[in-house]
Amino acid sequence: MTSAGAPVVEVAPITVETIDLRQSPQPATELTVLRRGKALAVFVEGVPPEGVDGRPASALHRGTDLVFWSAPPAPARVRAALDAVQPERVILFAVDPGFDKPGPFLRRLAGLVKHVLAAQGGRTTVVALAEATSQREPVVQLGLRWLAARGDITVVEREGSELLLAQPGAPASEEERTVAAARLAAALEETAAFRAYFRTADKDALIRGYLA
Repeated sequence: MTSAGAPVVEVAPITVETIDLRQSPQPATELTVLRRGKALAVFVEGVPPEGVDGRPASALHRGTDLVFWSAPPAPARVRAALDAVQPERVILFAVDPGFDKPGPFLRRLAGLVKHVLAAQGGRTTVVALAEATSQREPVVQLGLRWLAARGDITVVEREGSELLLAQPGAPASEEERTVAAARLAAALEETAAFRAYFRTADKDALIRGYLA
């Protein structure tokens, strides 16, 4: 209720055009066509195919067009991309990065850890590992816990998102390894469920639900 004589302020709804290319048989070709004459902000995580250039949400900049090449692993990543770009148009490809099963995810994470140890003195962040595996940060933490339980690495220091990793340590008990594996598998299933939703939900309702 407004007081007598007080002006009524109408807030226009946020409108974003959404283009659905999630069923495209040749997404990379479609993206190349879209790029012609356009400066696109392309959300990419994991290992994109050759020719698909993009950035994770933390590195995107404001623009008129936002492309979700990768299917995001969580609502927070969708919001982060939308907040960074503030687009007028969203284009959905939502390609599955392929890291929602323990085997592929752990191979990717172990390779990243090996690189961190060799090239970065063991220093990295949970965020960087999450973006490189297209996973949620809690999943990365569980993955590191599983690798540590196997004796593959040692997490020397953990401060917020910052990590200091070291060479292999002593493996944990079989029970601890089993628990670590079960927790990781459950967390990966949660990511897979959200990604499946992002790939199949109504395009307009999907994006509208994350706009501020």
